[in-house]
Amino acid sequence: MGIVEALQFLKPLKDAFGLLKEAKDLLPESPKKTEVIVKIEEAEESLKIAKTEAAKALGYYLCKCTFPPQIMLFDKSENVFKCPRKECGHEIKRTIKPKTRNPGPYSGWLKR
Repeated sequence: MGIVEALQFLKPLKDAFGLLKEAKDLLPESPKKTEVIVKIEEAEESLKIAKTEAAKALGYYLCKCTFPPQIMLFDKSENVFKCPRKECGHEIKRTIKPKTRNPGPYSGWLKR
């Protein structure tokens, strides 16, 4: 499972936050409105952290230039993982390990 598939689970939450942000503008000015805005911002921050945790669990590189950390993207043309923030510019060179063949304990009888 890649990061794209894993993050598909979080997309409905992100969409719901978008709707809540639009709806908050319709509320009358009051202390309750301020409380709602704070709760929405806290929930959005939790969603960002959840995305980062999902990426970390799947083995993706993270750039710690911000909190929550940025998920580093792979640039195939340069063979590096890059931070998506242009201000940061952090890169990690991809090292490709040579594939070694491990014949296993039963390789002898498979050849017969």
